[in-house]
Amino acid sequence: MMAKRWVVLTILICLLLAAGALSASAAWTGVLEAAAGEPALGFPALVATSTASAPLGEAVRVAELGAWGADRAHALAFSPDGRWLAVASSIGLYLYDAQTLAEIRFMPTDTWVRSVAFSPAGDLLVTGSYDASVRLWRPADGTLLRTLEGHTSWVRSVAFSPDGDTLATASDDHTVRLWSAASGALLKTLTAGMQGVRTVAFSPDGELLATGGYDNLIRLWRVADASLVRALPGHAGWVRSLAFSPDGQTLASGAFDATARLWRVADGTLLHTLEAHTASVLSVAFSPAGDRLATGSVDTTVRLWQVADGAPLGELIGHDDFVFAVAFSPSGRSLVSGAVDNTIRLWPLTDEVLAVAAEEAARIEDHAAGSNCVICHHPHGDLREPGVVGQPARVIEAGCSLCHADGSLVFNWCPSLPRVSTPATVSVAPPAVSAEIGVPRGTR
Repeated sequence: MMAKRWVVLTILICLLLAAGALSASAAWTGVLEAAAGEPALGFPALVATSTASAPLGEAVRVAELGAWGADRAHALAFSPDGRWLAVASSIGLYLYDAQTLAEIRFMPTDTWVRSVAFSPAGDLLVTGSYDASVRLWRPADGTLLRTLEGHTSWVRSVAFSPDGDTLATASDDHTVRLWSAASGALLKTLTAGMQGVRTVAFSPDGELLATGGYDNLIRLWRVADASLVRALPGHAGWVRSLAFSPDGQTLASGAFDATARLWRVADGTLLHTLEAHTASVLSVAFSPAGDRLATGSVDTTVRLWQVADGAPLGELIGHDDFVFAVAFSPSGRSLVSGAVDNTIRLWPLTDEVLAVAAEEAARIEDHAAGSNCVICHHPHGDLREPGVVGQPARVIEAGCSLCHADGSLVFNWCPSLPRVSTPATVSVAPPAVSAEIGVPRGTR
């Protein structure tokens, strides 16, 4: 009797193992089928479309950036005609079909690409990178047309003027520079009030340039003579992102104080403070009609707001790490978001999606531990002043060496150590992958 029981038990175990093997085989078959597309730089075009987080089901399209699973989307830009989506990542620049998220091409840079923008005509792309360079690309074929040199540290933000003639770039060298887009010649260098400048944005008429940075202030400059028009105080943390409304009457800002704010450009009046995110607001974007604002945050969510009164419209949940960038499509019918979780997500702004987003916004959920990255990630906890030790860090993945190499700033701005004027030399590459898995090593 005991022998029969052992036989039955053995058969059951074998059946379970076989079922697991079939499941694993099916999973690998799916991966191989997904990899059957046109390869680029030795890796397959792994694009997972029509997959989304519950409860939106098939509504949201998701694309994975890096085949090794560790890339991040730092910035996003739609081409003016809505055909293409450019994504600035940790190792280069991706170009996607804006409707399907099918990868069109990849332009390697061997450095973190921190910012990206299309020219108004859509025939040029500009990127700002960790290696202190500004690059001009032809998106039609991926050709690098020109590299603008002059900055001495990480280029955080780039923007084209509305007429396409001028480029604005903001850098960790505490300057904003204006360049000729046609020749690459340096036109002006702004240094006053540029300590830790993080973001730049042109007004739709091209007359004003907005800047924001470490001193929590937003500044409006007259482009013609680089004179300061006014400063907008109000944020209690670094100003991380700026955007003008399509009509130029309103300016949106996002900051490390976990708020987004809406300002009247004409006189600098604060119109609305948008408070719902539970951590730093990293990106803001107006809809083409100017009636909605999207915000992306360290709390991993994307939120929608009504511009007229600042009312919350909904919350889009799906990313599982910092949301670095958000952008509306030129038609306004969809929104794209990019995050540290190796994905970009294309959200169709249908009635169904907006209804679910409104339901999510009505729930009281804590998506993050605090409103400042330092609280979670610094090994000594909330360390806001040199020599001051706060509570233990909530996240153990980061150490000083992640941000600093031999005292030099590498990846981010840590307020506990002094900044340097030149970037450290680092090699940004995907992590080594076990040969047993069969995934080739490479720059991508």
